[in-house]
Amino acid sequence: MASNLDYNLLQTFVLLYKHRNLKLVGRALGVTESAVSKHLSKLREQLDDPLFVRDSQGFEPTSFTEEIIPTLIDGLNTIQTALAKNTIDCANYEGDITIAIIPVMHIQFGAQLLLELKTTFPKAMISLLTYDNHTTQDIANGSIDMGVNYFNPMLSKSIYQKRIKMLKHGVILPARLADLTDDQILDLPFVAMAARGRHDIKIFLQEISVQAGHELNTYAYVDNLICMLNTIEEIDGFSIVQLFDVSDERFCFRVLPEIYQEADNYSLVSVMKASNKSNPLHMLLSDILKKKIEQFSVS
Repeated sequence: MASNLDYNLLQTFVLLYKHRNLKLVGRALGVTESAVSKHLSKLREQLDDPLFVRDSQGFEPTSFTEEIIPTLIDGLNTIQTALAKNTIDCANYEGDITIAIIPVMHIQFGAQLLLELKTTFPKAMISLLTYDNHTTQDIANGSIDMGVNYFNPMLSKSIYQKRIKMLKHGVILPARLADLTDDQILDLPFVAMAARGRHDIKIFLQEISVQAGHELNTYAYVDNLICMLNTIEEIDGFSIVQLFDVSDERFCFRVLPEIYQEADNYSLVSVMKASNKSNPLHMLLSDILKKKIEQFSVS
């Protein structure tokens, strides 16, 4: 390994090994495909190996990459864990911790998240808010420590978005309609759930309509989860949601067939000031959020 290795590029290396795709790595890091390509070029020069070979399936790792990647991943994980745990006295941390999450997360595990945060930071003042149109600015000015939202390519470089999970599209509908086929469901009245802080939901729905081969029967647009659920129950309708199966016996969740996944998938990210991305507190908060999201994710 070259003595002049830029260790800041190793995260790109690991993500490229995982995703085999420049675009997905760029989304995860909050940078352009061009930037990822430049990182790869530097890594190739510094490690004196092609590292990946492009083929019809994406980027295939070389034998050198396959040899070193397990140790590299373990090493990076060890460093991050050590920094987070050894530089924060969680038991005696008395500062304010403010986190904003999307509405469905409140319903699915908001209480459990609060309990875990309070157990980790027993002396801290914890605030758990809903991510809205002002949250990103509040993160920028420091009044909110971290948010969880869908990846937004329009945010400035002063805001860092760390990928948590790539989401699949699914439908939620009244449980009494669970036996309908996918095509029958897509013909029902549709209540669109807007995603705060993301690009216009209508663009995404247009993409879904193209994949489905016909226009959705749009009933209304809402940005409140409870309103959406109550409405689809009243009108025998459905909505398209990501990630979470709402734990309510009145409803059922179904992942849409793969053809519908070709639309612009949502990537769930933790959102923080770029200057805080290596801050031990923010690293630990991000880890807590990721584990809780994985626990309640739809497989």
